[in-house]
Amino acid sequence: MFNKIKETIIVALLPPRTLRFYLFIFLLLSCLSSSILFAAPPDPNRQQPLSTTPEIKMLQELRSVVQTLREERSVFYEKQQQFESHIQQKHDDLADLDSQLSELRAQQEHLDQDLAQIEQDVSKLTSELQSHQTQQAQWQKSMEQWIRRGLISVDAGIPFRQSQRRKLLAPQQEAAAPESFNAAETLGQIWRFFQEEMRLAQSGETYTQSLDIGDQRIKYAQIFRLGHLVLGYLTEDAQETGLWLTQNGTKQWQHTLTHKDDRAVRDAVEILNRRQEPKFISLPLSLQIERVRTEE
Repeated sequence: MFNKIKETIIVALLPPRTLRFYLFIFLLLSCLSSSILFAAPPDPNRQQPLSTTPEIKMLQELRSVVQTLREERSVFYEKQQQFESHIQQKHDDLADLDSQLSELRAQQEHLDQDLAQIEQDVSKLTSELQSHQTQQAQWQKSMEQWIRRGLISVDAGIPFRQSQRRKLLAPQQEAAAPESFNAAETLGQIWRFFQEEMRLAQSGETYTQSLDIGDQRIKYAQIFRLGHLVLGYLTEDAQETGLWLTQNGTKQWQHTLTHKDDRAVRDAVEILNRRQEPKFISLPLSLQIERVRTEE
């Protein structure tokens, strides 16, 4: 009987449920009442110690069991409270993570908008770059034509400082690769070349130089230049004069054939040396028009 009561108490003291609790109380009272009613009447002649009676021993065991169960239930409630606290902490952490996730999604949305704007800017810059490259290619083509015209005019003109004049354009002619083309630098070089050509076209001068005047004769002569079209000479002994003219399709030094041309050459030298007042003189010219081939 005692074992049955113990099992009933253990079951009843598990986490409280209302029906089990009342059943436990009912069974406990039933057992106690039956043990009292059906117990043998005490023998007045028999003296037994109080601690050795079965009822007292059972009561003490019940008290011990009840105390143990109470302690276990207390431990259970404590663990349950810790578990619930742990669950609540996890819920709080989950709420924080949800909040952080919302912030990250908002940041991602802003970043997507910024990325879309950047892509639009890149597309716009790419289009502008392509337009600039197309325009630069057109500029390069035009400037290359100007350079070719300038070099042709130097080669077809009078033999006056041709190498120095060509050097103003030759570096730009060599640097014709699109990746190395610099429009501002090339345009500045072309402008300086044409400035020098305009200065030559509007000026005149004399200088001394040895010349091959034909018949394998080389003489020192005083050469005069008028612009970049007229070039003549007067030998140092003042016996011969000549002009740079075209003969049979070839430009070369030619002796003056008439007294008028000889007088005009001598007057030009005197005027440029400032030994004679300026005046109109008539000199023969040979003009050759050079057509520059351009690619469409």
